[in-house]
Amino acid sequence: MSDDALQQAQASVRAGEARAMACEARPRWHFTAPAYWMNDPNGVMYHGGYYHLFYQHNPFADSWGHMHWGHARSRDLLRWEHLPIAFGPSAELGEEHCFSGCAAFPATGRPMLFYTMVPPKDSPRGHEQWAVLAEDDELRRWRKDPANPILCRGRDGTPQFEAAWRDPFVFSAAGRQFMVLGAAMPGEKGRRGVALWESDDPQLKRWRYRGWLFAPEDTDIRFFECPNFFPVGDQWLLLSSPYGPVHYWLGDFSPERGCFTPHSSGLLDGSADYYATNVIMNDPKGRLPLLAWGRGFPVGMGWNGCLAMPREVTLSAAGRLRVRPLSEMIKLRGAEWPPADSQAADSTARVVELPSGECEIDLRGSMPNSGLTLALSSVPQPQKSVSLHIADGRWSCLDKNAALPDSAEADFALRLFLDRSFLECCWGDGEAWLTKAIPYLPAPIRLSISAGNSNGDAGPTPSEQGALAAMSLRAWPLG
Repeated sequence: MSDDALQQAQASVRAGEARAMACEARPRWHFTAPAYWMNDPNGVMYHGGYYHLFYQHNPFADSWGHMHWGHARSRDLLRWEHLPIAFGPSAELGEEHCFSGCAAFPATGRPMLFYTMVPPKDSPRGHEQWAVLAEDDELRRWRKDPANPILCRGRDGTPQFEAAWRDPFVFSAAGRQFMVLGAAMPGEKGRRGVALWESDDPQLKRWRYRGWLFAPEDTDIRFFECPNFFPVGDQWLLLSSPYGPVHYWLGDFSPERGCFTPHSSGLLDGSADYYATNVIMNDPKGRLPLLAWGRGFPVGMGWNGCLAMPREVTLSAAGRLRVRPLSEMIKLRGAEWPPADSQAADSTARVVELPSGECEIDLRGSMPNSGLTLALSSVPQPQKSVSLHIADGRWSCLDKNAALPDSAEADFALRLFLDRSFLECCWGDGEAWLTKAIPYLPAPIRLSISAGNSNGDAGPTPSEQGALAAMSLRAWPLG
């Protein structure tokens, strides 16, 4: 990409920044691009005392297109410093978009980035996997490797996949370097899944195809987009975003055979508004921070998309997957709001007024037999509201509906993280999540907690009223 083209993109973002930042609906404690569109987090890593986030970015509009790689850095994964756009499509090299990818660490030198190069739609070339090299220790300047493409179809054993194979992710196992990509063989019934490559090159520029890491025969998944593959405890976790909620598979990996054998699977989040994960593999604290794209916002606001709240991937004592809020989240808390809740006039609900729409809500207690409804509404504009319904082992928010663990019918713990127009709900000890872009609710916010679905068909029983009254409710401002 020419310097002039990169400067033009950066100037466009600067010109749109004031409008984007002034938008009342824009999340405040979630990261957003300075202006316009962002989607998948890319190339996430820790380097030089900072966490680095690259992300899919359209610097010209608040809708998808013109894919560049935006860049930001943070000391704590919570407060981010915007950096100049890292790179964008090189029209002079026949490139229209720079799709998603990852960071990698060659044996010597600075970190490098891998991404999917996308040519114009009318090109017979198909996607290719390219590398980008850092030109300074602060990772502010990047240049595309003259050896590109690093991977292309029909070379080094790579099959003639469908043209849209994409989203490289590099990982290590048994001292060896591997890469996975989402791929599919041609045709409606062509095999599709996550393909595997290995590199013996210390500079990670030469790769050989190993075969399918994971390609189930009976899958109804159209494409395994944005694959991540990494160890968690004594198991291996495969994540993919298949045009819907993020799927996970937990199991065993054999580097020798290049084979992954899953033992359990499920949804990482019950909503597709949490999408396109990427994991920081070299966190100095030894954790596995997981980042993702928060999506589902309308166009026309000067910004679109956010970084979902960082979450930590771990295993329970029983070896089950747990995804918990990052421990640093408590640093965003202000002074706890006093528990000034009241009983509704008809004694069917607990009502709390929250001074801000940027907050954390912690609710614990026994689940009423008829379920539970948490309704959030704007006090100055009560017609603006959103509800979370929990009943019969499922929970729902607007158009999102997903299953809950079996424990949902007993004592429960629920944390809600609200940021103006983005809501993330965590069940128990990270056992389930439901994320949703919601209509902006001008503060203060009225929180109403009631048994059942609040449709007026029947009021709570005396035991349910007792359960509501006994629930522990705490809330903090975040920011």
